[in-house]
Amino acid sequence: MISAVAANPFGRDLAVGFIEANWVAGLGLFALYGPGGFDLSSLARAAQSLSSSAWLADVQNFFAANPVPGASHDLNQALESIGRAINWREASGEAAATCAWLG
Repeated sequence: MISAVAANPFGRDLAVGFIEANWVAGLGLFALYGPGGFDLSSLARAAQSLSSSAWLADVQNFFAANPVPGASHDLNQALESIGRAINWREASGEAAATCAWLG
């Protein structure tokens, strides 16, 4: 459910804030899912819908402070996906051309 909310642009901030606030405190998402559970991997993959340099830094800092050994592959894929989105949106100029074409 959290991953689905994170995939929606309107729910992205809510989902990320919820994950950060409840990683250890409250629900204890890390304890709930365990260090190698598939659900924890889905939370790491939820980051792939983010697409800015600020989000990339936030995700890297969060998981540097809160390692997820069992989800490291999914986390690396999410970080690569964020990097591709950043390149597309900020570096290549393709975003503006695509938006103009869609408009």
